[in-house]
Amino acid sequence: MSKKNKAKVAPAVGSPAAGSNNKRENSKQKKQVNQPKPTKQTAKPAKEKPEKKKAVKPEKVKAKKQISKKAVLISAIAVAVIAVIALVTAIVLSNPALPESVKNAEFKGRLEPDSVAARSSLSASQQAKLAKSVNAKGNTGAFDFYVNEQISVDEHTDPALIEFGSEESNDCILVAFLLDENGEVIYRSLGVEPGEEIRSVVLFDSVSYGSQTATLAVVGYDKKTYDKVGMQTVKIDLKIGVDTIEK
Repeated sequence: MSKKNKAKVAPAVGSPAAGSNNKRENSKQKKQVNQPKPTKQTAKPAKEKPEKKKAVKPEKVKAKKQISKKAVLISAIAVAVIAVIALVTAIVLSNPALPESVKNAEFKGRLEPDSVAARSSLSASQQAKLAKSVNAKGNTGAFDFYVNEQISVDEHTDPALIEFGSEESNDCILVAFLLDENGEVIYRSLGVEPGEEIRSVVLFDSVSYGSQTATLAVVGYDKKTYDKVGMQTVKIDLKIGVDTIEK
C-alpha cells in the first residue's frame, strides 16, 4: 500500500486532535472544576427569640404586697392623727382653759334661795326648745339648760339679765360659772334645781368695760351624792357700758 493511498485516521470524538493547542479548553475545564456549585436560595436569617422574663418568686410578690399594705396603713394613721390634732387645736382655741377652781369645784349642797332661783314660768316643752337652741359643748348628754347668750348692761353693778334655767327633765343640780375672755370668774351661782331659773345676776367688780366673748361653764352634780356628773360650756356675748363708751 502506497503512502498516497493510506487513509487518514480521524481523531476520536471528544478528544483533541493530535498536536492541537488545547490550553484554552484546559483552562475552561479548570474553571468549571473550581466554580462553586449553585446553591439553593439563601436561607432567611433566623428570628431572634425574645428573652424569657425571669419568673418572680412568690415570696417576693408577697413581700411587695405586705409593704404596700403597710404603706397604706401608715398613710391612713397619719391622716387620722392630723385630723385629731386639728380637732383638738380647734377646741382649745375656741374654748379658753378653765381654771382649776371651776374644773375641780365641789358642791356641798347649798342651793339658791327662792328669791334668786324661782320656778320657771315656762312649760316643759318651752324649756326643752330653749335648751335645744343653746350651742353648748361638753357633756351634752348629762343635762340640759338654757341661757341668754347676749348680755348687755350699762354698769357692772346693774343686774344682768342672764335667764339661766335648768330643764325640768334633769336629774341633777346645776352650778353656773361666768368667765370673762381672760378666764377670770366674774360670777358664780349656788345650786339650781331642775325646773328652776335665775332671771338676773350682779357681776363681780373685776369685770371690765367693753365688748367681749365670755364663757358660761355649767357643772352638774348628783342630787344625792353631790358627785360631779358632767360639764358644759357656751359662749356669751357680753357688753358692759358699751353705749356710754360709744357716746
